[in-house]
Amino acid sequence: MPSSDTQTPVWFITGCSTGLGRALAERVLSHGHRCVVTARDVAQIQPVAAPYPDRALALYSSGYYYEARRKGLLGQLRTARSEEPPQ
Repeated sequence: MPSSDTQTPVWFITGCSTGLGRALAERVLSHGHRCVVTARDVAQIQPVAAPYPDRALALYSSGYYYEARRKGLLGQLRTARSEEPPQ
């Protein structure tokens, strides 16, 4: 998704392989916006992104990955807060 355009909105849409996620991604791209489309099966979202190589990026997403990442970040935040000196 190489683009130097900083004025066009960028959307990050998950679950784009079917249903509402796919319909939203198709609509957003057809209106000239930039979009990161994600799904657990990238092959299913390639047809959504392919017509817009300069505005769309298809990525693999996993609910397990995002949950683990969120927990990891929360753990780091808790650790950092517990190491702060008392005020």
